[in-house]
Amino acid sequence: MNDPSAALQHLRAALDVGDRDAVMACFAPDATLSVLSGKERIALTSGGIGKAVDTLMVGFDNIKLTPISRQVSESQIVQESVVSGDHTGSFAGAEPTSSRVHVNVKLTATGAPDSKLQSLLVEADTRALYAQIAET
Repeated sequence: MNDPSAALQHLRAALDVGDRDAVMACFAPDATLSVLSGKERIALTSGGIGKAVDTLMVGFDNIKLTPISRQVSESQIVQESVVSGDHTGSFAGAEPTSSRVHVNVKLTATGAPDSKLQSLLVEADTRALYAQIAET
């Protein structure tokens, strides 16, 4: 197995300091980032990953990724985490609220031979997210 543990740790550290380039460096050049929102699954590669990272970092400051549990198998790591951040920019059509947002996420990661992320599936509790950032 190409162990993605180090890449997940680097991703956490990069998000914690708000370093976009360091976040992008966690992904292999041919990596896939998939985001599962409800029943909709969006798969992103290269430039799409960068746009998703930019959207997250424009919408939120002081992002923290806090792991809760981790399951390791031969081919992947599944990590339950909480992502938190200050909603200081527009995100998903919601204007900034300046409130601290906390969202449960499940990250399923596979590693590339260069110890980067080959694939990352992000399953976020989008209902909880929208409930925290929506004005109504």
